[in-house]
Amino acid sequence: MEFEFMTADTVLPPCMPLPTAMLRLPISSTAKVMYARLLDATLA
Repeated sequence: MEFEFMTADTVLPPCMPLPTAMLRLPISSTAKVMYARLLDATLA
């Protein structure tokens, strides 16, 4: 069996930050995605 391990030079797929607290809010999924996109844009 062959294993692949993450190393310091492993390329990761892009991701957007979303605070865990956002998951519990009674807002639409679209609103959550838009928040994550805006937060990602401000951190870049």
